[in-house]
Amino acid sequence: MAAEKDLSRRTVLEALGSMGLAAAAGAGAGGAAPAQHRARLAAGKLEATVVDNHDGLGGAAQERRRQAMPHAVGNLGEMFSTVPFEERFNGYNGVAQMRYGGSVSPFVPAVSGLNCEYIFDDREPDYETRWKKMEAWEAQESRIERLSPAAARLTIEPGSRFGVRVETRFELVEPHFIDLDVGFTATDAARMPKEALGVFWACYMHVPRIPQFYFLGRENKATPPRWVGAFEALRLEASGTMVPEARRAEPRMSGTHPMLYHIAETRFVKPFFCGKVHGQLFASMFRPGPAAEVRFSFAAGGGGPGCPAWDYQAVVAHPQAGRRYGFRQRVVYKPFESLQEAERLYDAWDLG
Repeated sequence: MAAEKDLSRRTVLEALGSMGLAAAAGAGAGGAAPAQHRARLAAGKLEATVVDNHDGLGGAAQERRRQAMPHAVGNLGEMFSTVPFEERFNGYNGVAQMRYGGSVSPFVPAVSGLNCEYIFDDREPDYETRWKKMEAWEAQESRIERLSPAAARLTIEPGSRFGVRVETRFELVEPHFIDLDVGFTATDAARMPKEALGVFWACYMHVPRIPQFYFLGRENKATPPRWVGAFEALRLEASGTMVPEARRAEPRMSGTHPMLYHIAETRFVKPFFCGKVHGQLFASMFRPGPAAEVRFSFAAGGGGPGCPAWDYQAVVAHPQAGRRYGFRQRVVYKPFESLQEAERLYDAWDLG
């Protein structure tokens, strides 16, 4: 019976992934946005579809699709995992699909991963989403440019609240990496946050068997680093944030939203986290810029029941208008061997 369940689950996931890549090759069915809002990239066995905020169903079409989406029992939320790629929602940018050698994509097909979700400051609930008019599912202005067969640039224009522009260059690198160069700039001194500028990215993971990510962390410097799962770090809370042991930004954060302001006592000692998704190693590694602090965030049901959010954010204390802040990031997606392999890959990249 267990083998039959595994086969059924794998068959469904592979079918959804196949439909997604077929849709990525041209205009999506069911009213999805045309191909100019997405760029399909490839390098060796690795392929990815990078999208802007306008790719997918918007307006009334998205509202109808959301209304048709089933809800999980026990008020656990909407089942985003039931929406196939060709009916994905607009307003979710970044990497909508990623595959290595025909594997299943790690991200929820209806939304995306490495998705620039919102801008925030030190207060709650003072944040700005990537929606221009969320009630109408009208996405924030953005565009995607294909730079080469393996590279693309995503630009998200400044919103009306904080006036922050976010620019990301994606490049697939053999054998199994996506390298990102991320920059964000406050364009208007009158509107920008004063105490702290934060930018938040969401990765909606598609029903991984083990829902949490892992990192090398410790509670204090008197103990050696060890592998820590997100649930352990957050004391079984459903969501929260992990910060580096060597702090860069110390702004006063007065909010209570757990994804932004609930800081775990366990700190990470190396800026990467990783986990196992559909038999693949998924790892996200960071090189923060001199003024930016990268933080890890976790939400057990961020993408709906069974679909955790393996998120991250960048925070700058006392930002300056017109100055570009940012970080470099490397994403690994390859057949899983061990968590220790993620550390070896991080060390090799960090020294490179």
